[in-house]
Amino acid sequence: MRSRIPPSFYTGASAPSPDSGGPQDVNGHSHSTPHGSPVSLPADNGGGASNIPADSDVLTEHMVRLRAEERQNYLPGVRRGRNSLYLIAILLFAGEVLIAYGRNELHYWIFLVASFEAAAFIGLGLYTYVRPYGALLMGLILFTFLWAITLIFSVSNISSVAIRVVVILFILRALPDAWKLERLDKEPL
Repeated sequence: MRSRIPPSFYTGASAPSPDSGGPQDVNGHSHSTPHGSPVSLPADNGGGASNIPADSDVLTEHMVRLRAEERQNYLPGVRRGRNSLYLIAILLFAGEVLIAYGRNELHYWIFLVASFEAAAFIGLGLYTYVRPYGALLMGLILFTFLWAITLIFSVSNISSVAIRVVVILFILRALPDAWKLERLDKEPL
């Protein structure tokens, strides 16, 4: 014997038809358990979306949004480090070429070495888009190495030391943000 269940019980679905034996969805398909008892369907909000999230899409979207916001917090620090690498490239190239030109010792090999150094720092600056921490760390090591070579073979004045210290501080300040950004990008969602 069948009990009389009001149509409002079947949220978002039509009432069971006498011949189908169970509730029908908006497409007219019958839904019942293997034993023939009716199944209640989730409510339809008009756009076909259910109140119950399918496969936790809401949670995934929320996590993606949070990760994007967290990523935006680290980007200014990485951008400062990237700009420092570009600044190093410009200063090294211009400094070596202008000093050699001022001494009337500008040869093609000085121009090539200065171009190679500048290209290395520009390449590291571009590599910060892929691996920010590794690129900034390599830039810091390379810049310190070139500074050590310069100190061994020539005498630096106070202004060049001050500029180098400022550039190193900019890179050092960018390293924690770059590390956090790289770690965030590697974490699974």
